[in-house]
Amino acid sequence: MKIRSLFVLMLVAGAFTALRCGGTSNSGADAAVAPDADVAGLDAGPVPDAGPKCDPAKCAPGNICVQDRCMLACARHTDCPDGYDCRSVESQLVCVANQMPVDVGQFGTGCGLDPTVCADGFVCIGGQGTPAAYCTRASCADDTECPGNYYCATMDVAAPRDGGVADTGPKHDGSVETPNYVVAQMCVKRNFCAPASALVDCNDPQALLRTDSHGRSYCLKTCSGLDPNGCGGGNGCLRMDGGYECWPRAMTCATSHSFCSRCTSSKDCPAKSYCTDTGSGEPYCTKPCWLNADCVWPGMPADGNQGVCYMFDDGEHQCLAAQSSSEDGAPASCWKPMPTDGGT
Repeated sequence: MKIRSLFVLMLVAGAFTALRCGGTSNSGADAAVAPDADVAGLDAGPVPDAGPKCDPAKCAPGNICVQDRCMLACARHTDCPDGYDCRSVESQLVCVANQMPVDVGQFGTGCGLDPTVCADGFVCIGGQGTPAAYCTRASCADDTECPGNYYCATMDVAAPRDGGVADTGPKHDGSVETPNYVVAQMCVKRNFCAPASALVDCNDPQALLRTDSHGRSYCLKTCSGLDPNGCGGGNGCLRMDGGYECWPRAMTCATSHSFCSRCTSSKDCPAKSYCTDTGSGEPYCTKPCWLNADCVWPGMPADGNQGVCYMFDDGEHQCLAAQSSSEDGAPASCWKPMPTDGGT
């Protein structure tokens, strides 16, 4: 009797040990392979533990085998279809669903000709009447609420007037009364001078990721070197170690919270100032003033323009950038044109 009891105890102990060592693991449901750190929280789908393995030769062009299935390879978020981001899975960059709304009127829909096309909760930014205008989410808390090639930025938004549609844009255009603006956070494409931690985030397929002297990284771009002023207002085509690159003339995309500092909203500017663009493609801070003498930059460089104290139709006075040259119709800029004699 004692021998039989001992035998039963040994069976029970053996079964307990088998459970602790995972002896019954094959009876459970398949588990998804843990994604790489930069796609934490994104479900790339379950991975079967049986059946035929992925054959790269049978994948569609541009696809590779990842997590034992065909997935579209990418180098930038913009290489992926709408609704997908370029993420690292098993150390391979592939397109992964981002769960962002991409129906008509939502992320990325063109709205330059008709800003009313944007859906509820979305707004048209980039300038009405311009081909670059697009619909985007009208509010966000952080970058996780935006597609990978967007970031959550603080912008000035005009409240609708006369039943119109809210839009972003300059505070003043020199001819109309100041619209009723509010500051809001919204998802904005990572275009030139947008902050980014990796090149994959930059919206322009030809973008460069560069770091300024303070260690802050931004999406910049290449240029030919033939025209030192060919990179748009406030920027220069500069010769760098790797070739010619478009850089802000201040050598940083960050704001200094002063007159003529680069900005994305009035929050980047001095008190009672605005973030404006008077046609040069250079967003910069204004400054309240009474005289032209009030419109000098702090530490203005030799190739910088002293501002002009301008009175708007509503009676308000603000420093605006001076006209860049003596030519009629030249866009106003905080910077004088760069020399064209190879002085870049």
